[in-house]
Amino acid sequence: MQRFLFPHVPGPSLSTDDQNLVHQLSRVLRSKPGDRVVLFSEFGGGEYEITSIEKHRISFFRVREIEPSGDPKTRITLYQALPNRYEKLEYAIQKGVEVGISEFVFFPSERSQKLAVTPAKIERFTAIAREAVEQCHGFKMPGISFLDAWPSMPEGMPSMFLHTDSETTASLRRFVSLLPKWTDQIGIFVGPEGGFSPVELERASRMGSVPVKAGERILRTETAGPVVAFSLLRLLGE
Repeated sequence: MQRFLFPHVPGPSLSTDDQNLVHQLSRVLRSKPGDRVVLFSEFGGGEYEITSIEKHRISFFRVREIEPSGDPKTRITLYQALPNRYEKLEYAIQKGVEVGISEFVFFPSERSQKLAVTPAKIERFTAIAREAVEQCHGFKMPGISFLDAWPSMPEGMPSMFLHTDSETTASLRRFVSLLPKWTDQIGIFVGPEGGFSPVELERASRMGSVPVKAGERILRTETAGPVVAFSLLRLLGE
């Protein structure tokens, strides 16, 4: 059943002139009155029956309520150094949302390429995140931000930075075993194609971030965050 994210909890009955939604249902999906869809926000939603489809408006009636579910209890923030192509940002956002990442923070590192992140690009990234939320049966839109410098983290947030060259790296399982029981948020730092510089690795360590090696295989920068987040959430039982 098709799912559509709303900025607010839809009421028992709903009529909207949102042209993207009207186009998607009437032209793309060829929906008819009597067909059902799921309309939701991060606070809840429901299964709705289409009662009428007009040229510029579509109306619904709620058949049953749906409680929010499917989003991890632990909030994962991906701190991703800017890669060399926009497509890699899109991939990290799409797959990251699907596996349960709650927030994306992109920033330049010493080995990052220069990317001009325009308002139009941010709008596209937001649309990709929205479609991923709808597709994966999540409820919450992730935060997406772009910084001009190395990020700071909320005080007390445990974090890891992915590193493959050090003999002092921990495994994911070891990292999880070190987490305080009260932990409800975790940061994951991922470097660009060339990895973090020695200065940046030292900076991460001074912040209290733990160097982690996520296995013997070397993952691409756009793949590493979603893969590690998925594995981390599975180890946490989510």
